[in-house]
Amino acid sequence: APDAGRVAMQSMYVPEPVLSLAIAPRGAGGKKGGGGGGGGRSDNFGKALARFAREDPTFRVHTDAESKETVISGMGELHLQIYVERMRREYGVECDTGQPRVAYRETIARAVDFAYVHRKQTGGAGQFAKVEGELVPLDVDDVGVGADSVQFENAIV
Repeated sequence: APDAGRVAMQSMYVPEPVLSLAIAPRGAGGKKGGGGGGGGRSDNFGKALARFAREDPTFRVHTDAESKETVISGMGELHLQIYVERMRREYGVECDTGQPRVAYRETIARAVDFAYVHRKQTGGAGQFAKVEGELVPLDVDDVGVGADSVQFENAIV
């Protein structure tokens, strides 16, 4: 038999995480409970997270690029609380947890007219300007990245 000794296995199904928490070692970033000599704490914090992520494929760790928070994700609140408790018990790292911060972005939803009159009298001739304009949202297809993502239509009336 040419296939003797060969074993074929299916890959394991790992569901997507359903809950995320922001986590930081207590005392980091000016939070409560800080004291001197916390250098080993952050080392143990990183070691614990790396070990837990290696052991459990449903436990995920990443750092949010915008808020710079460490975010852990898992299958529920109890799942994540068990890991927070294990960090305290096995690694001696007290942690603060909370909801991850969301980066809010504002945009122009509809066209808006504006008018501004600048008057400044400081003696002498003074300053006067009248600015009128219209802010108009760009089409989604027109939005790019960097300087090309802004369009100005310059006109003097």
